[in-house]
Amino acid sequence: MTERDFLRGVDIFSTLCAEELEILAGLLKRRLLRKGELLFSEGDDGEEMFIVESGRMGVSVALEKGGDLEVAEFGPREFFGEMSIFEGEPRSASCKAKEDCSLFSLKAGDFFSLAERHPETSNRIMHRMLNITARRLRNTNRFLTEMVSWGESARKRAVTDELTGLYNRGFFDVSLKRTISEALSAGEPLCLAMADLDGFGRLNSLHGEETCNLVIRKAAEVFRQGFSDGDILTRYGGDEFAFILPGRNLREAKELCDDICRRMQSLRIETNRNRESILLSTSIGIAALSDRTSFDEDLVKMADEALYRAKETGRGRALSYSGGQGVMRKSDIPSIAAKNRIVLRIIEALLQSRNVLVLGHRNSDEDCIASMVAISLLVKKLNRNVSILLTEQIHERFHYLLNICRYNAIHVIPDCSGGADEIDTICVVDTPKPEMLQICEGAQKLLASPRVRVIEFDHHLAADSAYIAPRETALVTTASSTCELIGFLALKMRCLRDRFEEIDGEDLFSRNFVLAVLTGIVGDSKMGKFIKNHRERWFYKLFSSRFSRMLSEKTHQTSSNLSSMEDIFKEITRLSQLEERCFKYFMKYRQSRGCIAYTVLDEEMTSPLPEETDIDLFVATARSVADALAEESGCLGMVAYHDPPEVSDLIQFRIRRSHSFQNFDLREILSAAGIENGGGHEGAIGFRIPKKEISDIREYCSHLTDIIIGLFTPPQGKEK
Repeated sequence: MTERDFLRGVDIFSTLCAEELEILAGLLKRRLLRKGELLFSEGDDGEEMFIVESGRMGVSVALEKGGDLEVAEFGPREFFGEMSIFEGEPRSASCKAKEDCSLFSLKAGDFFSLAERHPETSNRIMHRMLNITARRLRNTNRFLTEMVSWGESARKRAVTDELTGLYNRGFFDVSLKRTISEALSAGEPLCLAMADLDGFGRLNSLHGEETCNLVIRKAAEVFRQGFSDGDILTRYGGDEFAFILPGRNLREAKELCDDICRRMQSLRIETNRNRESILLSTSIGIAALSDRTSFDEDLVKMADEALYRAKETGRGRALSYSGGQGVMRKSDIPSIAAKNRIVLRIIEALLQSRNVLVLGHRNSDEDCIASMVAISLLVKKLNRNVSILLTEQIHERFHYLLNICRYNAIHVIPDCSGGADEIDTICVVDTPKPEMLQICEGAQKLLASPRVRVIEFDHHLAADSAYIAPRETALVTTASSTCELIGFLALKMRCLRDRFEEIDGEDLFSRNFVLAVLTGIVGDSKMGKFIKNHRERWFYKLFSSRFSRMLSEKTHQTSSNLSSMEDIFKEITRLSQLEERCFKYFMKYRQSRGCIAYTVLDEEMTSPLPEETDIDLFVATARSVADALAEESGCLGMVAYHDPPEVSDLIQFRIRRSHSFQNFDLREILSAAGIENGGGHEGAIGFRIPKKEISDIREYCSHLTDIIIGLFTPPQGKEK
């Protein structure tokens, strides 16, 4: 009798065709045992199941008072040990040959390899296996509860998504790690594509769940028809899909995904609603495996970034990741739905945390310090431990924020070497890119650790900005300040308090929390002068009115506490005597040209200043001067100065837009001037150039102002 004929008589394989039995036979290994020989012992690692070809096997468990109790016996064409394939847990019993036996074994890795290449075959085996195992346990009345629980979880995890028939998220996570390892070992290409259906949220609100399920099934059919048998197709969640493409380089994957997008756009889905048809499109982001992306998280992050760009640039298209050097440049979140998904993931991550570390950037300003305090207060409301890392001295005008930390048992620490092992989550705020982090060696190691969750809040986009946290837990989007984003998170947490029992909605908005959030909003928007749109104005009014109401209820008129928005603004913009001298020194050299007022300090003019003032104060004053010059000119203000030699070999530039000059995005200057080492937002930018590249700073600034004026002044003879 051939192995194929034998397998056809085994109950769990009885529904397989001849070709499938041939494939299965190639995965089985024969094993011979003498009577009394032990196959495995209770507690041994388990990773394979067995089918009896001949002879009889006995299964027993050890009794507490000594001895063994036989609980089952298996003869020809019966199987056992199947739970080890799915659970990977130690053996719960011992197994010994009751007579000379011949067995076939199937290892877990081989079964999942079968599931990957032939999902329908593995589905049928699983279905039969679970039914027989459940019936066996029901008949013997042994371990029934455990079996039912195991059977349900295994069905959900092991093979496919119930709605689409594609693989599920759990299988994707396992497969991506394995296929990356195989591709790197073999030196073969591998791509990952992430996709979701365009406008699916609106579709759901118009047509309901039943129609949306039909749409998802139809989309899955398009994916199945467009990709090949060797590709691993997954329903990632909701209307999101992920495709592992072994053996394909980026060009091949892009061509394939372009074809998928065309197929999807030609699809017409009939509904029962007035006989109307639904037109469908999908956006796809693609990333390729390289030496810089040897981890599955990297590949997912890059494909997700490309997907966001596909959404931003028109939808219904496939785009390849093009960040370069593995760096993902920050970009706006493309939709409200995507923003809400990120907020939910952040809330869930915070609720799973126990010890949180908060990081900001070097030379911390109002928004950075206030953001660190605000997010720390939210974490404390969830009864988690939280620490703020400050490796540098901060200006005295921020001491009221540090007092808030002291009152709320928020630790401010100069390094985290003492308790690094306990930290499980890091929150990074207001930091454009990793190189700007105010950080210690211990925190650097934590950021690189796969066991530590990383969450990010920031409003700096484009140019040379780069994500520090995974995109799925990065609330990085356009805002007046990072504090605005943390205020938005708090509002969402209050709205979701019924969903998350650990959140006390009203208690989130303590006086100190509103004070911290308003400090950042007021500081970055200069008392509302630099608010850019209706949404930012709404947040400004929301927190200012709430703060004013809380102050009237909780603050005595004779108190030394800050009792109004004006008090906050005065506190965070107050200049010390040294700051005043520094400010006047900058302004003494101001000049103007057209719509630009600017101060340019060459190396000789800059060098006396750091001797009188510390560098943090100097940088903060330069920002204030750029703001003042912008308001003075009514359009733009610019400051240029040399860093002290002990700080860097760079010349620093800062350009600010007047609050009354709203129709020009300063980031266009970076592109027009070919500046790569810079960034900011539409109302303020900063950049730096090595000193050796500029022989005459005044000549360079004259050239730069020519470029700036040309950007928004039409050529002579043309209409405005």
